[in-house]
Amino acid sequence: MIDYRMDNERLVVELSGELGMFTVSKFNEVFSLALEETGTYAVVIDMEHLDIMDSCGLGALVSALKMVTSRGGFIHLARMKAGIVELLYLTKLEKRFRLFTTMDEALTAPPMQPLEIVPAPAA
Repeated sequence: MIDYRMDNERLVVELSGELGMFTVSKFNEVFSLALEETGTYAVVIDMEHLDIMDSCGLGALVSALKMVTSRGGFIHLARMKAGIVELLYLTKLEKRFRLFTTMDEALTAPPMQPLEIVPAPAA
């Protein structure tokens, strides 16, 4: 299930249940609609009621992040269960998303600074 609302000039996307192979198309559809309707690319995804996320769900989050950052926005992830936090760290996605334990932090925190790409030394 996916719902959305505005809070503190940020789009809050609330996920519940499962974000996986059978639900990512609905996520993509509603996420795109929410961006279009609100016109904001400052996003907080509330995962308090998200129980399961698989590799398809991870892919959907990365696609959403690319969509938002290409327009100058950001995504903060909030209130994840331990297993989902562990999955984000195993896949090193904590480097791409800012992770928060509370909604208050996620709604007021600044965007993550872009990763600095350091060129390889000349051989």
